[in-house]
Amino acid sequence: MSLQGLVDLISESGEFQSVIERTAKREKQLVLGLTGSQKSLLTAAVADQRKITMFISYNQHQTEMIAQDLHNLLPDRLISVFSPYELFPHEEVIVDWELRKNRLEVLKNIRVPGSIICTSIQALCEALVSPEVFYRHVINIDLDSRIELEKFSADLVALGYERVDMVESYGQFSIRGGIIDVYSYTANNPVRIELFDDEVDSIRIFDVNNQLSLEKTDAATFFPARERIYVDYNIEQVRELIWAEALTQSEGLIKANYEQEADTLLANSAKHLELLETAGYFPGIDQYLPFMSKPYTLLDYLPANSLVLVNEPARVKEYAKLYLQDVSETIFGLLAKGRILPNIADM
Repeated sequence: MSLQGLVDLISESGEFQSVIERTAKREKQLVLGLTGSQKSLLTAAVADQRKITMFISYNQHQTEMIAQDLHNLLPDRLISVFSPYELFPHEEVIVDWELRKNRLEVLKNIRVPGSIICTSIQALCEALVSPEVFYRHVINIDLDSRIELEKFSADLVALGYERVDMVESYGQFSIRGGIIDVYSYTANNPVRIELFDDEVDSIRIFDVNNQLSLEKTDAATFFPARERIYVDYNIEQVRELIWAEALTQSEGLIKANYEQEADTLLANSAKHLELLETAGYFPGIDQYLPFMSKPYTLLDYLPANSLVLVNEPARVKEYAKLYLQDVSETIFGLLAKGRILPNIADM
């Protein structure tokens, strides 16, 4: 018997049928007594092919184990793991490209009916931009499109793409005359768009290793190259708010006899404001998300009719409590050192 056959067999049992029926009615329910692979079997049995299913666990190890089970049980379904960054928003580091690709693919797949998203409570605690903003800036190109090169280039840069002479990796694009190459993090291969004046003449998928065309296509979709995109905000207003907050926080540090820390805070804030104006993005910009947008989480990206399963809710709640407590203690220490502004706590 195949593993899919096992799922079908289990789904026919009286106990599982009861759970499936109540799930179809969108009733909240608590299922007790499941251990090991039984949790994966239940998830596979109730995961509707017409809806999105999200499985939430208390840590990343459990999340990946369940995802692997589901790959084996449902080999034809789209199953993704949303992994945590395990970084604080103020940290000025470049995110590993594989993790970046993984998370962006989840934001793509979470809109595909039948997808199963596996994640941990820590990953759900990490802030994202508004889903409305994110999806509004997905670029769709077809053979009827017209492209103004300067604007198209500026749009890609704002969405996190890097302009290069020749595309060699994810998140890059190049423009040579009327030829545009774009390699999205959510695509298996880059896309080459050939223009006749400003009209799209052809769209081809090509091999990044030898730059040769693989096949023609009628359309291409380019998702943002960063999940947190900073667009559609008043940059002058944001800069004023950040600087005002920095001044207020520095005054508090000075009153507490932390003059050096106050100087550090103002210096860092001034540097970041200059980068915000000149570059529009820099490592560490995520700490200023609360000044630009209300923070959202992956749960906000779920379609309204999605199914959410929580593995061991009590442990999930406890892990969330411990994680947020650790974050709070770290933020308190960073505030005392003049490393961050208080608004980061809103994330």
